[in-house]
Amino acid sequence: MRVGLILNRFDPSWGGLENWTCHYARWLAEEGHGVHVVAFVIKSAALPPGVEPLQVTRPKSFAARASALENAVRQLAPDIIHDTGSIGYCDIYHLHGGTRLASRKAECPARPLMQRWREFLVPKWRRWYRAHRRVEERAFANPRVTLVAVSNLVHEQLVSLHRVDPARIRVIRNGIDTRRFSPCGRDANRPRIRAEFGAGDAIVFLQAAQNFALKGAENVLRALAITARTEPATALQYWLAGNGPVEQYRQKARRLGVADRVRFLGYVKDLRPFYHAADAMVHPAFYDPCPLTTLEALASGLPVITSPHNGSSEMMADGLDGFIVPDPSDARTLAAAMLAHKTPDGWAQMGTAAAGRANRFRDIDQFVKITSLYEEVMRHRTATGR
Repeated sequence: MRVGLILNRFDPSWGGLENWTCHYARWLAEEGHGVHVVAFVIKSAALPPGVEPLQVTRPKSFAARASALENAVRQLAPDIIHDTGSIGYCDIYHLHGGTRLASRKAECPARPLMQRWREFLVPKWRRWYRAHRRVEERAFANPRVTLVAVSNLVHEQLVSLHRVDPARIRVIRNGIDTRRFSPCGRDANRPRIRAEFGAGDAIVFLQAAQNFALKGAENVLRALAITARTEPATALQYWLAGNGPVEQYRQKARRLGVADRVRFLGYVKDLRPFYHAADAMVHPAFYDPCPLTTLEALASGLPVITSPHNGSSEMMADGLDGFIVPDPSDARTLAAAMLAHKTPDGWAQMGTAAAGRANRFRDIDQFVKITSLYEEVMRHRTATGR
């Protein structure tokens, strides 16, 4: 079948959605499907063999962008239109980022009050938000559109916040290549990376995020400050990877007195060596529908400390794969979880348990579910003549 994959930016280095779409497009093409990527930005070097690009000129107006992509898709006329949140005109609406309303509600406790008011009062931000909400509501209101939720968390929000009929929703979680993400290579990567970043014998907590506030990075710093009351600087380190507001968070670390315990890694193209070098991942997200980094870490043998607002936690066993902290803003509980094991061996045992159950995260299993959904949609279209 001919599949149109719709997103704003086709560039795997941009984020989890873009990374997932690149891998999924490759798999679709390898399975013999016709794959067309429709986007405003398409990184040609990232295009898998057999995937056809359709790059659309991006209008300046937020409101006009969905229409520009929709016009291109209508001319393309694929068998299945698979939208990841850009137009709302589709057969499949895939909520990788959850819903805008749920995300906005979650960001309120994650950001300082003055920053929230500034965002609300900026006209450009309000136009951006309203444009994205219109796209969502269009998909939610159309009974012919099947909604793919990447976790039960998103499923529940679709029903409770948007009154979507549960019969229209399919829960298909994200998956990762468990051959690529595994403990294999740990013995070589761990000493090399730790030496490069001066970890010594410290317990290293890794986090990878772009939106530092929403993913709870400030509360990790606060928890780190609590651990500093009893643990020396050589005992614990926090490594934060991502293109967020690094200088702002560096200043926060200084104010909390933990600057010597924090390493800002910036954008990291390949996180696998860092999964092997760290002792645990810490990700106390206020909202993260089903982040790939959590699954990659677990499959790589890295236990995870996270919150129930991380959809990937649904695939974890609390106390076995890591720890699920009920309230991501509770720095004391987070600190207690970070101090659960004082030696690398304790964390390594949890990581071994996580990696041993990595078949929970296989991307191919999830990809097959999506193409089966395509077939279901096409059969229903044939039967109803719509």
